Amino acid sequence: MYIASRTINKDLMRLRTIPYFLLFFSILFSCNQLEKTKTIKLAHGLDVNHSVHKAMVKMGADLKELSGGKLRLEIYPSQQLGTERQCLELLQIGSLDMTKVSVGVLENFAPKMKVLG
Repeated sequence: MYIASRTINKDLMRLRTIPYFLLFFSILFSCNQLEKTKTIKLAHGLDVNHSVHKAMVKMGADLKELSGGKLRLEIYPSQQLGTERQCLELLQIGSLDMTKVSVGVLENFAPKMKVLG
């Protein structure tokens, strides 16, 4: 009886460790994938036909080419992520990497910018 319960306990311990190993390896391999390509999020309020947006698309293509595919620019045009003010707030909290805003909106965040407006 003692030997049978001891064998059952060993089997249960083995079964309990399997999910931990699976979790460990899934985290290990997912972290490896993240290092290969860094995505930079850029948002702006301009239309996709605007010349500045077209320049951003060109910048994204150049960035990908010059980095050998390690960097990628993901562009959100036409206020997809919010207004210019909201994009600046997203930038401050780290949810957005880059944004293009007008000086008028920037004045609310940095009063020294009023010189330009």
